[in-house]
Amino acid sequence: MRGFSALAGRARSIAAIRPRHLVEFCAKPAVILTAITVFAAVRRLHLLGSQSFWSDEAETVTLATMPWPAMKHVVLTRETNMGLYFLFMRAWTALGTTESIFRMPSAIASIATIPLLYLAGRRLFGSSIALAAALLFAANPMGIAYAQESRSYSIEVMLVAASWLFFLRTIDRSSAGNLAGWVLATTLAVYAHSLAFLAIPAQLVPLLIVRRRNAPWFQLLAGAALVGLLVLPLAILAARNDAGQLDWISPLNWSYATHELVKMTGVMVFDSSGNAFGTLCGFAVLLAIAELVTGFKRSREDAAPYLFAACAVLVPFALSAAVSFFKPLLLARYLIFSLPMVCLLAAAGCWMVRSAVGRAGLLAAIVAAGLWHDTVLTTTYRREDWRAVALAMRLGGVRGDAVVVYYAPNRWSLDYYLRRMHIAPGFFDFIYPDWDANLEIDGHFTTDRDAKAILAAELLKGISSAADNGRRVWFIYDRKTWDVFPPNASVKTVYSLLRRRYRVLALRSVHGVGVLLFSWPQPPRPYRPPPSR
Repeated sequence: MRGFSALAGRARSIAAIRPRHLVEFCAKPAVILTAITVFAAVRRLHLLGSQSFWSDEAETVTLATMPWPAMKHVVLTRETNMGLYFLFMRAWTALGTTESIFRMPSAIASIATIPLLYLAGRRLFGSSIALAAALLFAANPMGIAYAQESRSYSIEVMLVAASWLFFLRTIDRSSAGNLAGWVLATTLAVYAHSLAFLAIPAQLVPLLIVRRRNAPWFQLLAGAALVGLLVLPLAILAARNDAGQLDWISPLNWSYATHELVKMTGVMVFDSSGNAFGTLCGFAVLLAIAELVTGFKRSREDAAPYLFAACAVLVPFALSAAVSFFKPLLLARYLIFSLPMVCLLAAAGCWMVRSAVGRAGLLAAIVAAGLWHDTVLTTTYRREDWRAVALAMRLGGVRGDAVVVYYAPNRWSLDYYLRRMHIAPGFFDFIYPDWDANLEIDGHFTTDRDAKAILAAELLKGISSAADNGRRVWFIYDRKTWDVFPPNASVKTVYSLLRRRYRVLALRSVHGVGVLLFSWPQPPRPYRPPPSR
């Protein structure tokens, strides 16, 4: 069987020629790769713990530090998708529970993706394009953002990059070690995030087109079947525990699908910086797609490297979009495991520019636009500052104050920072959400689709009870979650109820979080529950 490197002949030749009088870009690839990896490490570790945890990150901390029986219950009944990651972070807490420590595994995984991407990209396109892809990933704003977040996305990206490397090595030489590496990396990636299983069809589909006879089909299909068997428990639990965790994803339409496809390049926010980065990176990707089309006119071998890189991006997108016709699932964040291959495809597109100056200019422009977008994200679009919210409550609170956190998961963030400020657990009385050890309210988890009416009644009843008992009420709401409840318990409705029951209002806005303190309650009034729907 011919080595897989035979498929990359056309791409390697393009990367090696033009112009000969210049020093070849990858004369010392190890040195250049080390420099790119160091650059990626500096950017990902810089100010790693500067921003406060947001609700998803605080959930990681809450699950990793809660008693084992409660964690086991939550993982097996609600948060199955990242269960293995939560178990890993439970062991990681031995090193501490600060922001930087909790985000360190994501940063390390993102840094480790750089050499894995280079090794996989070299097998397809050669060293020059592989190094360019590593540089693009090092400066990619989405890659940087999730490298500084205590969630499993960066670990998933690293594992899928390893899966691609072992997959390509298996095609080249189908040894037991390469096959075992592919199965192990893919299985762990699926346990890091269940949608990573879409990497398997993305890897196999190109073989149906370019190497049907030479591919070690028996080994690959046996490996894919073994992966399916190993992740079967996760699939069963995920299907059984579907209680509305993904109901917030927008239904599929043409505009939304296009929006998410562009975001797969690494765009986080569509502003001037995000539009510039998306345009440049998208242009480079389109150049590579054009070479894929023209390559097929010459031979399948010429098109093969571009086909593998394109399928790594488009197959997961197409499959998740198809599923979204029945259950909304399409989200760029959930397809982040394709990001290294997006960078590889963009790097290959840069090499389609015939002029060496133009090629280097396009590559530099994408890197510069990515770093600009990343800078804007960290300065203008900062996360909600729950550290500052907890400080405001500490300075203005008195023992026995009632607290309402409108979007229940935000309490995870608030609890974390109140503990960090050594506020005793009983100092504030959380009348909502007031959950049990399993984070359930009357048997319902906060994200359950059938829990909204029950939680809304609990919220309104708690506010009226606190006013009847003459207690001050802190009302905390995240400006991004105004519509999590039906109209009878919307932010506007709750605010109106509090204004009717209290005479004095102190209002603060802390980096996207409303902090309202209501005091001097009105005389008691009978509570009228909202009409049942």
